[in-house]
Amino acid sequence: MESLLADLRTARPGTADAELIAAIRRAPDLPEQAIAALLRHHPTLPAFSGSWKFRYGLRRSLAMRQTSKSSPHLRLAAAVILLAIGLPTMVIAGLPAAQLVLNAFAIGLDATGSRSADVALNLFLGAILGFFALAGMAVTGVGLWQLRRYLRQR
Repeated sequence: MESLLADLRTARPGTADAELIAAIRRAPDLPEQAIAALLRHHPTLPAFSGSWKFRYGLRRSLAMRQTSKSSPHLRLAAAVILLAIGLPTMVIAGLPAAQLVLNAFAIGLDATGSRSADVALNLFLGAILGFFALAGMAVTGVGLWQLRRYLRQR
């Protein structure tokens, strides 16, 4: 791809890269042109067979370069918002959930018949708070994923 783009830059000086990429994309014999350009710029490489994987990868990289991406700052803002929601939710719900479950086990170890309702209530509330803690973990995970994508794109 880079070799083909370099050939077109020398053939058409002053043309924008987006126009060159669009011209490359419209070419009917794109894989063959790309293979020839690659061999011209790197003569020590063995000749490609033009397999479907190479063609697919070439078209995919061209499509990614041609499509306009959203602003990377928007991705950073989304990551910060998701982390600002997910981390506190995970901590605020997770710590009481763990405490309730531990209390239920502590009550259950020396439980008589009168304390079984306390055990059930603690386990039920711990399960609900545990669900919210897991949701906070999921939101935090998506926020970290968006942050990683932002750092890769930048």
